Amino acid sequence: VERLETTGGEPAADPFPSPPPGKIFLQEANWNAVTQAMVEVVHGARGTGKGINRQLEYRMAGKTGTAQVFTVRQDEEYRESRLDEELKDHAWFIAYAPAEAPRIAVAVIAEHGGHGGSVAAPIARQVIDHYMSGKPCAVPVLDSGACPPPEAEAPHAPAKPQRKTP
Repeated sequence: VERLETTGGEPAADPFPSPPPGKIFLQEANWNAVTQAMVEVVHGARGTGKGINRQLEYRMAGKTGTAQVFTVRQDEEYRESRLDEELKDHAWFIAYAPAEAPRIAVAVIAEHGGHGGSVAAPIARQVIDHYMSGKPCAVPVLDSGACPPPEAEAPHAPAKPQRKTP
């Protein structure tokens, strides 16, 4: 976009001005409303991510989502079961925990996964559960120093394939 104009041809104000440098302060009431809504996504009776709250030992705040891969016309019916895999919606879920004093934030995007609450949210739950457990992880996390190298993992890890020599 080179220039924004009013209907009279005059230069228009930028509808998306850059935020001021530094911190952006929100009113506490607004922050609390957003946090409570995100907690309800996971813990509320009608939450779109409520399927992951069974036996959850901490409060999690989250938001489910779906991103369309292609546009459906107004007069068309969207039927996921009839779509090729590469045309199915992307599923996403963002979350942080514990909701009262966050220690971890996670974003999961499952390409062509379908629905955020049923596909991406369970993945995020597994990641957050593992982090909250305090146990070392099975896959090293770059630059964290929190995980042992793969060779030091528990003996239940699958054995590495051996190369046969002739």
